[in-house]
Amino acid sequence: MNSAIPDTARLADIHLPSAIHWFPPAIGWWLVIAVVVLSAIIGIGLWRRNRKQKAYRQEALTELASVAEIASDHQLAQQLNTLLRRVAMQSYPPQQVAALSGDSWAAFLSQDGLISPTQADKLSNAAYNPSAKLADRQTLLAEIRRWLRKHRGGQHV
Repeated sequence: MNSAIPDTARLADIHLPSAIHWFPPAIGWWLVIAVVVLSAIIGIGLWRRNRKQKAYRQEALTELASVAEIASDHQLAQQLNTLLRRVAMQSYPPQQVAALSGDSWAAFLSQDGLISPTQADKLSNAAYNPSAKLADRQTLLAEIRRWLRKHRGGQHV
């Protein structure tokens, strides 16, 4: 036999490494899973809190629809002022809103630009004047509906 040709009987078989299993994943995948789960939990919690905090808006809009059917302008103005004050007390600091009346209440309602200053003045004055007339009820109700939907709660009283 030629010594240059190796004897194949003496060669060992090639041992393949064991298959890599999908579980348990590497530490990086555990971190990705943890971040996704934590983000989902935080996101759901924030969504629920926001929804709960904004539930008063939907209740106020529902009440506005029933109040809008009042025939008397004086009673309508009283009910609208009561509704707006309750919503304001819910979304702004109560001690600041409770002190507002007359011109300061009208200025508060019109400060965001969602209710016109003239409509706010008419509304605040009509609540205390039994013979008051609200010239354009539909415009007033539309502006109040817009205020209820879009007002920002906070400290800017």
